[in-house]
Amino acid sequence: MFDDFFIRALVAGIGIALVTGPLGCFVVWRRLSYFGDTLAHSALLGVTIAYTLDFNIAIAIFITSSIIALILVKLERKTNLPGDALLGLLAHSSLAVGLVVIGFLTFIRFDIMGLLFGDILAVTTDDLLIIWIGGAIILLVLKLIWKPLFASTVNYELAEAEGLKPDRAKAIFTILIAAIIAISIKMVGLLLITGLLIIPTAMARNISDNPQKMVIFSIIGGLLSVFLGLFSSLEFNTPSGPSIVAAALKMQNQQVLTKNQKIVLDIIEKSSQPLKAYSILFDVKKKGINAPLQVYRALDKLVEIGKIHKIESRNAFIACKNSKCQITKATVFSICENCEDVKEIHDHKLSEHLKHYKDNKGMKYSKYNLEFFGLCKKCIKN
Repeated sequence: MFDDFFIRALVAGIGIALVTGPLGCFVVWRRLSYFGDTLAHSALLGVTIAYTLDFNIAIAIFITSSIIALILVKLERKTNLPGDALLGLLAHSSLAVGLVVIGFLTFIRFDIMGLLFGDILAVTTDDLLIIWIGGAIILLVLKLIWKPLFASTVNYELAEAEGLKPDRAKAIFTILIAAIIAISIKMVGLLLITGLLIIPTAMARNISDNPQKMVIFSIIGGLLSVFLGLFSSLEFNTPSGPSIVAAALKMQNQQVLTKNQKIVLDIIEKSSQPLKAYSILFDVKKKGINAPLQVYRALDKLVEIGKIHKIESRNAFIACKNSKCQITKATVFSICENCEDVKEIHDHKLSEHLKHYKDNKGMKYSKYNLEFFGLCKKCIKN
């Protein structure tokens, strides 16, 4: 069964996706994306050490990345440099040292592109054992530190006060990140592993309303990315690592609404008038959802993706007339102060004026909504 290189690649990809899902959630929750990049850059130094000493690459990368991670934790405590500066220092320093060492290894020939971007042909049966056994160990350790790690992610001081030892959990978590980088280097490559950690998780965050669902959807997103990426790599003869990450990016761009978002959007679309936030909360409660925070998050997300407009002065919401709100043009609302009727129009001349001002003054607009108040024709007649 494992004689076919493509089958080995699929099995390896499944094993990696099962691990990157839960780990990626914590990377996103704790805002450690650049930290993952730092460890991935340092992995090149581990590769050079492995070739120099004729050592196992995965073990060498794990040891090197773990040392870099622990150095980072120590520097955060002993220096006044901000975290992003320390990450940049360690990332580029370790990458530079690795490249310099490669320059001296003229007597050794190895596929640097495969190490950087992954190569499915390089996955062997021994690599499968490392991926699945190492992945199982990573998930087991993550389960053991889940409570203190999650608690410190939500509130570090509270976790410390409850004696959960968040610093220890953080140190172990950094080592787990180093471990997943070590076991996945041949599949995705050391420069793209962070993408497999982050992109499926970002997709999962858009369609999840609790941490458990986010972990599950992140795993599913990773699995789909592996399948789509590998089959497209086989079909179009493209590198496996970039194909997997590109497939993950494609899925992340697909807008999928959560159950709460669908309910809120349905309520707003059925109303001919703008609905105020408390009215939406009241209608949503009738459908069995008594969670104001989730409703407000759904409203913010629907505004962000262009499904609804927000009338700022009324704290009210109205469905977009088009399939997507035209945030590239000035949206003007005409609001009746008597009956609260709202009409939406797009003023092209005003849009051109603002564009001209932006071009000349260097102002960058994301969107601009204007509101005019008065009486509608119906109220004037009455």
